[in-house]
Amino acid sequence: MVPIIGIQGGFQPQLPGFHIEPISSIESIDLALKSKISVLVTTSRQAVTEDELAGFDALRVHIRAASGDENVDLEALRSRDIRHLALPEPYAPAAAQHTMALMLGLFSKLPMVDQYIKQKHAWIRPDIGFHEISELTLGIIGFGHVGSRVFQHLSSFCPKLWIYDPYRESSLYSKEFQIPHAQYVSEISHHLPQTDVVVLCAASRSATSRAYLPVIDKAFLKSAKPGIRIINTSRAEMIDEESLMEGLTSEVIGGCALDVFWEEPLPTDHWLQTRFSDRVILSPHLGSRTAAARDRMVRAIENAVNQMLKVS
Repeated sequence: MVPIIGIQGGFQPQLPGFHIEPISSIESIDLALKSKISVLVTTSRQAVTEDELAGFDALRVHIRAASGDENVDLEALRSRDIRHLALPEPYAPAAAQHTMALMLGLFSKLPMVDQYIKQKHAWIRPDIGFHEISELTLGIIGFGHVGSRVFQHLSSFCPKLWIYDPYRESSLYSKEFQIPHAQYVSEISHHLPQTDVVVLCAASRSATSRAYLPVIDKAFLKSAKPGIRIINTSRAEMIDEESLMEGLTSEVIGGCALDVFWEEPLPTDHWLQTRFSDRVILSPHLGSRTAAARDRMVRAIENAVNQMLKVS
């Protein structure tokens, strides 16, 4: 029997000897087909829980074409002897690039001045409010595939940098990145009063591992330097929505650039779309939307399927 691979996300890997079955969601899979799938590839939006796994009688491998495991029931997979692998690396360069684009746009107020020219036909050049990164102190939360790349991009601007990641040993930073004015920190609140920008790059670990979540909350607002900026291209849950609104209203948070949201697509009447337009940049979850990133993910899926089926 030819092994069947159910693939979400429209990926088209070249896997001779396998039958590729495109799927829109687990819920949409016919029961007869579900019982024959031996490899399941899902995207970050698809939950994989005990209920979703019901009927996958032949499933041997689950591959998440994304970082993090926050909506994957790892224990349910283990109990069924299903091997699991997340693939964060293929999307990381694109996500780091988009993080930098949002950050630079926020500092330079590019969306605002662009709209002044295009919509208001006004040649407005704000006299104050621009920032040079070299003058700032930035904190990076999450130092995995994306965070480490953002760190490298930022290092060329020579700002002061601190890094927080409870999942990595502090010794790794000094060995891998010999960058002046950068330090690993074991907690966040002590450094917030001197920090101008916090960049959220952490992938949630799982539904039961919440070491990061949320970072931007009421306690954050009490410790933060007034006017602090927030960049989030990781997970919406890193930010408590009510606290973000409070921070922007009080101007404790001077601005934010977001690529991820608590509900996607973001509702047209959401307060982020109707308020603070001069201090907020929004993008529709574009962090991985490059052709190169998609090509890397296809190759990674091919390698993962071949390697994991050999092992299992």
